Amino acid sequence: MKALSADIFYDTSYKNKTDRTFYSKCMQRYPHDDVLEIGSGTGRILFDIAKAGIKIDGIEPNYSRFCIAKEKLEKSPDNIKNNVGLYNCDLEHFEALHKYSMIIMPFRVLQEFASAEEQEQALKKLKTFLKPGGLLIFDVINPNVKMLSLKPSAHKIMKTKQYQKGGRTFVKESVLKKIDVKNQIMSCEQVYYFTEGASTKKLFKYKYKSRYLFYAELVNLVRFLNYQIVNVFGSFTFKEFDKLSKPKNIIMVLKNKE
Repeated sequence: MKALSADIFYDTSYKNKTDRTFYSKCMQRYPHDDVLEIGSGTGRILFDIAKAGIKIDGIEPNYSRFCIAKEKLEKSPDNIKNNVGLYNCDLEHFEALHKYSMIIMPFRVLQEFASAEEQEQALKKLKTFLKPGGLLIFDVINPNVKMLSLKPSAHKIMKTKQYQKGGRTFVKESVLKKIDVKNQIMSCEQVYYFTEGASTKKLFKYKYKSRYLFYAELVNLVRFLNYQIVNVFGSFTFKEFDKLSKPKNIIMVLKNKE
């Protein structure tokens, strides 16, 4: 199995994100038996949870990221292998063999569903995988007003970061290419470079769309789908959303009422 394109930089780019610690601490904070992760990627969060002795399955539609996770699993000790199940499929085609007591959907996966209808169907589908009283935990960005004030055709570099990999420096540039305010969809790119002295060499370009949700919209949606809101955090340090002046995230902990 060989990872392709920008996915070979995935672990390096996101290894220090605070959501890893957050989701690991959720395993201690909330009751559960086994866990399902939606969008498990390269196993960035999944393996942290498995190392704690928790049984966890992960589904990942991106084949190259799935391959990276599979390679990690093959090299893992038996106590981790016995706790992990990996599936290369999307949410629509996943067939759960049993119901889970907890589902996590980290790293804004809900925003990858590119319409309000698809996001509603995804949250509805997840209920079929949850035990009665089971928990669903996920995060999305809290939309930034300045970002939304950009012209629909705006080209804006949102973030540039440097990383070290294999003794070399590479750069990841996150670009907002276009914003559809009516449908709440951002068209984005991530561009990867190697730096060699004063010159740069472009490696990969990864395009994606992300549908953002507003707080009130999300609250009404989950209540409509008969989820009970347990907590809403505004940061990955468990700070309550409504107690922060400028929360960057909307992190929901929901209970399946059915």
